[in-house]
Amino acid sequence: MTDEFTYKFCLYCGKKLEQNNRGRRKKYCSIECKREWEKTHHKTYNLHCAYCEKEYKAFTNKNRKYCSHDCYIKDRFWRKEDAAEILKNISENKKVEHVPKWLKKLLLFNKEK
Repeated sequence: MTDEFTYKFCLYCGKKLEQNNRGRRKKYCSIECKREWEKTHHKTYNLHCAYCEKEYKAFTNKNRKYCSHDCYIKDRFWRKEDAAEILKNISENKKVEHVPKWLKKLLLFNKEK
């Protein structure tokens, strides 16, 4: 918890803030200052793609699941095609380039039983 003296001045312009006794503490003197401060202070999150498992950086959104729109489309709509292609490669003794995360979980889950 922050102490009561943490936000005495606006984070963007430095103007003195008047704090209320109730509710959340103000950090900015106006919505304009808040927007300007957020333009220059992006939050960056290191995440792993739910489809290809690559590490990627997401700006301002820590709930993002996919590194690209392509990975989203493949994970959402191409599951049967991915499984068929991998099965075909395995049956022909060819190298499998990529195994999606969902298929790895499925194979490992069935292996544990």
